[in-house]
Amino acid sequence: MMVTLLLDAAACERPLDVPLELDVPLERHGRLFDWSGAPIGGVAVRMVAIDDGGREVITLAVAIADGSGIFDFELDSEPGGSLLVVAELPDQPLRGFLAGATESLPIHPLTDSLVNLVVDIAKTPGGRSLTDFSTSELRHIGDTLMALDISEVTLTDSLAVGELLRSAVGRQIAVAAGGHLRVRPSSALEQGSGSAAASFTVHPSVCPLGAPIYLFQGSSFRFDIEDDGTLCGDASDMLDNILNEGSVRLVTPTEVYHLYGGHGFPGAGMDVTLEEERELVLGPYTVRLPPMGEDDPPAPDTLTVARKIYVPMERDFVRYLEIFTNTGDTQRTVEQIQVQSFVATGNESALLTFDSVMTAAGPSISDRFVVAFDEYQDRPTISFAFQDGLGELPLSDLRVPGTAGGGINEITFAWNQVVVPPGKSLVFLHYVSLSTSRSPQALHEHLSALVGQPDMTGMSVEELAALSNFAPSQGTVEADAGAVIGLAMVTATNERTGEELARRARSDGSFAIPLDTQLGDAVRIRASDGLDEVLEIN
Repeated sequence: MMVTLLLDAAACERPLDVPLELDVPLERHGRLFDWSGAPIGGVAVRMVAIDDGGREVITLAVAIADGSGIFDFELDSEPGGSLLVVAELPDQPLRGFLAGATESLPIHPLTDSLVNLVVDIAKTPGGRSLTDFSTSELRHIGDTLMALDISEVTLTDSLAVGELLRSAVGRQIAVAAGGHLRVRPSSALEQGSGSAAASFTVHPSVCPLGAPIYLFQGSSFRFDIEDDGTLCGDASDMLDNILNEGSVRLVTPTEVYHLYGGHGFPGAGMDVTLEEERELVLGPYTVRLPPMGEDDPPAPDTLTVARKIYVPMERDFVRYLEIFTNTGDTQRTVEQIQVQSFVATGNESALLTFDSVMTAAGPSISDRFVVAFDEYQDRPTISFAFQDGLGELPLSDLRVPGTAGGGINEITFAWNQVVVPPGKSLVFLHYVSLSTSRSPQALHEHLSALVGQPDMTGMSVEELAALSNFAPSQGTVEADAGAVIGLAMVTATNERTGEELARRARSDGSFAIPLDTQLGDAVRIRASDGLDEVLEIN
């Protein structure tokens, strides 16, 4: 038979006028297993075409597995990665590529995990495609999987199965994807040197309580920055405030600032610089050494704190960098770093959506963002994004409306027991975003994109290397989707200096490592999936 698919352009990246032709007669026999790995029969198995995001485009055929789980299809070509076989099991569908060995096409928890890993690589816009994976490559990977010893594996544990596949066939998947590596000198990341002293001005019409502010205009909202880096909260002439004054406050409860006092980042209005007209630099300010005795005078510690606040011209978010630097020769522990905000509402604020909204009853410290709004008054919707799940220091505490320990209108996130090595800095990045949308789906997609490909415009190589709660989105060592298996640990070593830096790849296998480099350097790149290459910077 000849099957020609004319795919829906809105649902699939394949152009509408490019058919997928299946024109070489081929019969495939398969066997269906359930989520425990046991053969199962009497279940419908569909042959479906999918797009690069893993979404089904069309069902091509349906078969019923017999009592032993055996099913068969007749098709007309080697299908590559765009066709799946899907079994409609009671708990949830189980999938596999239509690319197993001719006599043993399996649908199994292992093949379902393989589909997830491959789709993760292909779903990034402008990255790899399912068509980059040939039938022979997928067949070889699938056959390797089905030969694994899984006697000690709980197949219903998707995380454990995913880790098994990353270890066993991660490099094979990456080689099939064909993502590219590239290196460049640190000078290619250096930003312009345009900077000037900044001053804060009282604007009673914007910040009625009289705090001096610096105004940034985004795309649709303004951001009024006070001299301690907090927001006054009046972001629009058309809408009521969504934040109480003094929100996005940086607090270190066990530290006191030398000369200024208090646990909150000081608002001294000194040591303020404006970089490239869009980023305020506040500080650094030194914290105070704990007194050894009651009569000891205050003395400066070796720990300094700075805030860098960036507002892009064409978008509606403010990006914060909280920079903790240890200038001493011994490590320094900060017991807690908090960022506190209070949502201004007529009654009580509520969460519109959050990262794990589809799988959890409420947000937790594993979430990457939360979105809050006023259910009863016309105010902007506000979003807080505080990690991407790939950084070395995950969130330790999250207090939001509706959760235990959270105030009615409080949104506070924190990191505990933060150890700053001697002579090093740690950088904590987070975003505050404003919108008029109240669509949970649209906002969830927007925030997922923001933390998935975070805007790190203007950040130096040193700041990128010091990031603690995000993986860098740019660096001197970079890779496309599919260069390594998703979530692999990647280590880059400058063979001239011996400097080494490790970062985790994103779920699509792309990564960026801000290693200090120069022209002529050789960089060795190794990954936990078995990658080991040396590239020279020319």
